[in-house]
Amino acid sequence: MFFGRDGSPSRPLDVLRLAAVSAKPPCRLATEMIKPLLFLSFVASSLFAAQESVVSTTEVARVSRLPGWASALERVPAEQKAALQKLIEGMPERDKQSLSADYLLRNTALAFEAKQKAPWGPTIPDDIFLNYVLPYSAIGEEVDDWRADFRSRFLPVVEAIQKSGDAAHKINTVLWKMLDVVYSPKRDKPDQSPYHSMRIKMASCTGLSILLIDACRSVGIPARFVGCLWVNKPGNHSWVEVWQDGQWYHLGAFDGEGLNKAWFTREAANNIPNHPQFAIFAAAWLPTEANLWRSMTISRPTPRPVVDVTQRYLDLCGKTNACHVEVIVCDAAGKRLVREAVLTVGGKQIASGKTHDDTRDLNSHFSFVMPEGTVAQIGVKNGDGTPGKVREVTFKKGKTQSILFKEAN
Repeated sequence: MFFGRDGSPSRPLDVLRLAAVSAKPPCRLATEMIKPLLFLSFVASSLFAAQESVVSTTEVARVSRLPGWASALERVPAEQKAALQKLIEGMPERDKQSLSADYLLRNTALAFEAKQKAPWGPTIPDDIFLNYVLPYSAIGEEVDDWRADFRSRFLPVVEAIQKSGDAAHKINTVLWKMLDVVYSPKRDKPDQSPYHSMRIKMASCTGLSILLIDACRSVGIPARFVGCLWVNKPGNHSWVEVWQDGQWYHLGAFDGEGLNKAWFTREAANNIPNHPQFAIFAAAWLPTEANLWRSMTISRPTPRPVVDVTQRYLDLCGKTNACHVEVIVCDAAGKRLVREAVLTVGGKQIASGKTHDDTRDLNSHFSFVMPEGTVAQIGVKNGDGTPGKVREVTFKKGKTQSILFKEAN
């Protein structure tokens, strides 16, 4: 071991340099004796510099060979490392192989920034942040680099809003015109990534929900994907839940209704908790205590952790003897039309409303609600506002009743 003048460890070349510099030659012979020392110092310096260069180059090469997630863990700021580790734990294997370190670091930094700057940020529990703000995908769809883009678009929309659920509702009322995306079953596939939907300007309930979730997460709103098969009608539906003041509220993407007021709320109350087919499941990022897994995508089947949230919808609606009758008006080609529907009981008009057209979800229909056993007349007006056809109906419990009116050309 070599030590310097201050007693600290020193490299051999430092000793050579010290000897060369400290010597004070009294004569030419002494000078000649020092020349070899200077030469050895030069050689040693060159060798050590080359060794340092090799080490540096080797380290760069090693890091460059690491998968993106492993490289990201070596570079992430200390205060974000634990969260990034959880993000990586929940990543599908294909994403571990394909996503770059820069992408993961950027996603993590922006998620932290969104939480820190949101008025509701301090109230978000760690597990909610890790599952429903930090993740870059909702259900395993194709990955887009949306977070910075969406934050720049939607932060101005919610800057004056203090509650996360209210901010989510506001985004849901403006997002679709801002991005020029509409509901359509003619979309390419159900589980489109956000930029895919924006590119083709359409999506069905799954793609619309993914868009709304990403927009919410970009400004620090915890949001998750929810879906089910219907019990009393054919088909399925997907929607969004957002976290506010310690509990979850639901929104129908593109529908525009307020928190917990979506058209499907009553239909969801018919689903069955703990049922493998007819429960309502919310997608998570990390495994839950129940250890439930389901694939919620079609184009990229990926089993994801889920939470059974069916009971929440049963509790929202409670026990009631209310019955629903849906009203649908179509033209000769089967295209849904917006028409005024009128409910009459005992010759007295009780209620009225507008039927839904094909810009709404295929399962979204205007409906009247009355107590079980009510006998009523439901009529629809023609396109010019004149009275049209009338049907008599008895409100019954059980499977949702539907009345279809067809208009001739």
